[in-house]
Amino acid sequence: MEPVIEEKRKALLAHKRNTNGRTRDDWREAKNRARQTSRRCANNYWRNLSADIQKAADSGDIKAMYDGIKKSVGPTVRKTTPLKTKTREVITDGGNQMERWVEHYLELSADENEVSNDALHGIKQMPVMEELDAMPTMEELGRAIDYLANGEAPGEDGIPAEIIKYSKPVLVQHLHSLLTIISEKGYVQLNMRNSKIVTLYKQKGTEVIATIAEAFRC
Repeated sequence: MEPVIEEKRKALLAHKRNTNGRTRDDWREAKNRARQTSRRCANNYWRNLSADIQKAADSGDIKAMYDGIKKSVGPTVRKTTPLKTKTREVITDGGNQMERWVEHYLELSADENEVSNDALHGIKQMPVMEELDAMPTMEELGRAIDYLANGEAPGEDGIPAEIIKYSKPVLVQHLHSLLTIISEKGYVQLNMRNSKIVTLYKQKGTEVIATIAEAFRC
């Protein structure tokens, strides 16, 4: 790029010193040459970078693959937005922010919705599906494992769906025993009920106005 940029600079200076049709055409030609060279260099850069990432992926070099991906997407920009108290005071301390979130969700969960009897009676009653009380079978568990989506983030146990599906012949008996115990006792372990709450800032003012809760199941 340096030679064509220098050529473009000289053509512009020559056009400013002696403005005429010839110097104007020389300057435009130098600009077009610089633009074409820039595009060609950019294409070569992305082509070579993509080839390096693919080569690392094919050879199993995960570190080099992710380093290339990071290089392609650029640095991660982390944005933080201070919370506000009920009295509209800005909270910047991390500990106080956590206390504010605890206060927010305690109040959010404490609200009770009142439903009138007329509204309840107006709901169409569906037939009772007694088959749902039956113990889960090995076949049902096997189908559920087959339906697990690949490429999803694992839960708190850190086990991806691909490993569970690949290890199905070994795991299905143990998982079925666990599900049977849960069905008989009517109790689910606490680590299977844990949820992680991720707050999303919607770029509207200085308050976090929306949250999303995603439950990670073992």
